[in-house]
Amino acid sequence: MVRTVYKFTFDDSVAMDDVERILALSTMPVESIHGESAMMVDGRFAVNKRRRTCLIDAESQLGNDLARVFAGFLNAKAGGCFRVDFEETGQQLGDMLDLYGALA
Repeated sequence: MVRTVYKFTFDDSVAMDDVERILALSTMPVESIHGESAMMVDGRFAVNKRRRTCLIDAESQLGNDLARVFAGFLNAKAGGCFRVDFEETGQQLGDMLDLYGALA
């Protein structure tokens, strides 16, 4: 299934483990606004460490808010070391369960 996503691409200077942690942190305020159930249903994203990318589903308000919060946290941590594009993808997107390791 093709989905519209925000695609974040990172320079080599950014540690991808930090990207996962920042994404996990970004889900907290978004979940506070939209609720736990909405995050479980609409919170779709994927981090690919090898390609140095992060995809966030852009087809819901929750996804749009998550991308904005994520971009804000990234800008504070790694300003100028990433790019954001809006595109379509057929890649499988995960959910909160995929980030539990980043929260540990």
